Amino acid sequence: MSNIGTISMGVKLPILRQGDDLIEETLMSVIGASNEIGMEISDGDVIAVTESILARTQGNYVSVDMVSKNIKDLLNDGDKVPHITLYQPVLSRNRFAVILRAFARAADRITILFTVPTDEVGNELVDRHWYNENEEHLDNDELIEAVENYKHRFTGVNYPSLYREIVESEGCRFDYFLITHNYTDDMGKVVICNVHDADELQSWYPSYYTLGDFMTNKCEWGLLGANKVDEEKLKLFPRNATSFAKRLQVRFKEFTGKNVECMVYGDGGFKDPVGGIWEELDPVISPGFTDGLSGTPNEIKLKAFADDKYSRLIGDELSEAIKSEIRHKKSDMVGDMSSQGTTPRQLTDLLGSLADLTSGSGDKGTPVVWIKNYFKNYSD
Repeated sequence: MSNIGTISMGVKLPILRQGDDLIEETLMSVIGASNEIGMEISDGDVIAVTESILARTQGNYVSVDMVSKNIKDLLNDGDKVPHITLYQPVLSRNRFAVILRAFARAADRITILFTVPTDEVGNELVDRHWYNENEEHLDNDELIEAVENYKHRFTGVNYPSLYREIVESEGCRFDYFLITHNYTDDMGKVVICNVHDADELQSWYPSYYTLGDFMTNKCEWGLLGANKVDEEKLKLFPRNATSFAKRLQVRFKEFTGKNVECMVYGDGGFKDPVGGIWEELDPVISPGFTDGLSGTPNEIKLKAFADDKYSRLIGDELSEAIKSEIRHKKSDMVGDMSSQGTTPRQLTDLLGSLADLTSGSGDKGTPVVWIKNYFKNYSD
């Protein structure tokens, strides 16, 4: 029996630009890594490519002026919009500040409706512990004062102040309200800024727009998943990620003879335990992947068998009993007690989170992650 389980390796690529051949660069870099460490590419390996490098090679960028024009075209037939209400935006310089600039450039007035005490991924508008302890006794003036004096624990930014500065710098009127009750004032055109439940909210309010409705000529995800490049430019989520993953799979088969699985990944689905902030601000963890990565794991819980059913066995006898259970497990373990405690998440969510943690978001320079043995188990 091999002692090696899942291996996740970051693979360096050259610094790529628009028009560069990401498929060939990925293939050659993984081949180079394989030769460097003396480890062969095998059937069932996973090649994960970050969404950022795919979008970059696609040239999937837009300017604030381009976004502003699209907003005016969609909301007011090309004219400046009298009033736009932005419903539940995230608190982020990277994810929302430049999008906000585009909306302000397209409008005469911007109203923001903030959720309290945090945005949808846990960024605090006000200290959440203080708010939860005092919520019942707070009047609106006390809450507003607390919000306007609070600085984000990681960035040191007061987001209502930052967002006001951005909007007013565009010659646009700014106001905001806290969603602690039903807001009934005239809201003009409403844009739902939630990343993960925008479609559900839009089904309740069909006259509202979402961030996914804008710039769809450049990307099927619209502004969802967009990142700041600079104060006047955004990188969108990549286009046609599934097509890219399948073409990459074919190229690996041609060159290596191996049947690898391929995927494009963005933010992983994990939560910072100190700040309480979810990492995931992309609309999905994987916007594109090959067919073998569909579905969820089908696993039994080894600990349960070792500690219960086979608690009297030791050594080789225990190992063989566990291996036999794995070999004879049902093809679908959903609802089976022997799988309790395992993680019934999508394979692409698990693999994408693993890849994101491996590559990081800083200066590692490894936008490709090579994952081995993920689909092997104790009996292999």
